[in-house]
Amino acid sequence: MRILSILLLAAPLTTTGFTTTNPARAPSSLKSDAGRAWTVSEMLEEIEGRGSSPSSATPTSAKIVPKSAGALAANPINEVTDFASLQSYAAKLNPVVKYFDPLQLGQREFWPIDNVLSEESLFSLQAEEGITANDRTISWLRHAEIKHGRVAMAAFVGWCIQANGIHFPWSLTLDGSNPSYAAGLSPPEQWDALPEGAKYQLLTVIGFLEFWGEGGGNSFATDKTKTSPTPHYTKKDGLPGQFPSFDLFSETVHPVPFNLYDPFGFAKNLSVEKAQRGLQAEVNNGRLAMIGIFGFVTESKISGAVPFIHDFVKPYAGEFMAPLSHGIGAL
Repeated sequence: MRILSILLLAAPLTTTGFTTTNPARAPSSLKSDAGRAWTVSEMLEEIEGRGSSPSSATPTSAKIVPKSAGALAANPINEVTDFASLQSYAAKLNPVVKYFDPLQLGQREFWPIDNVLSEESLFSLQAEEGITANDRTISWLRHAEIKHGRVAMAAFVGWCIQANGIHFPWSLTLDGSNPSYAAGLSPPEQWDALPEGAKYQLLTVIGFLEFWGEGGGNSFATDKTKTSPTPHYTKKDGLPGQFPSFDLFSETVHPVPFNLYDPFGFAKNLSVEKAQRGLQAEVNNGRLAMIGIFGFVTESKISGAVPFIHDFVKPYAGEFMAPLSHGIGAL
């Protein structure tokens, strides 16, 4: 009977324990402790103490779930808290394809549960109760997809605008030559025509945004600052896709009039349901934009590769993977 009990318990449980979630169907001796975490050894002792009758020795009559399930549910907008909810969320995003993960990345654990770097690091992530390495890996992957989707949406729209000769009304160079505005240049050729200094300026701004978005801005917080640090998206109260405001930067370094996300505050009073629907739409639009921008890039390098846009995309003789023709880009 002890071996049977071990098999019944070990199948659905992890070594971290479980909680009873349906007190009405739980064994009578467990109803008073419904909701508490039980380890396998404690459950075995309870079973043996009640005797070996079939009715009392069947703990599977109570619905049990892993103790870590829903550990990331602190932020109400976050609909994905573990692998099971990731699959449900995928079906909500695309009811036809549903969950598609041929590389099984959603089941990996390449984001460590302990500190990523030293405890003094700006990006230190200490272990939190109930959060597994897989939970954090899923959050990291979701944030990466949302971020790449946003970049792709900006790139796709930017390509369409630049391909039609639309550009800023002001000069991009001190001498007013504006080589990137030359007539007939395709969007990637316009980038190549930019002075090296302008390219480095853009990359510096992008690097700062990456630093701030990954939690580096929290290093500006002190005991005297009024602005609370933004939790990292892999933490319990974090949200994948959330970009921190510049309020902390404005308070400690220099005033910044607008935030990168929702600069005019239109979305601050959105309900949880509307915020969730907006994030779902953003994910789907981002996926479509990633396909779109890769279509532009592919057609510009391989003529006829994307027949539907063959007549609209000019061939590009340059190198997309070498955006800097001098300096570090030439290495």
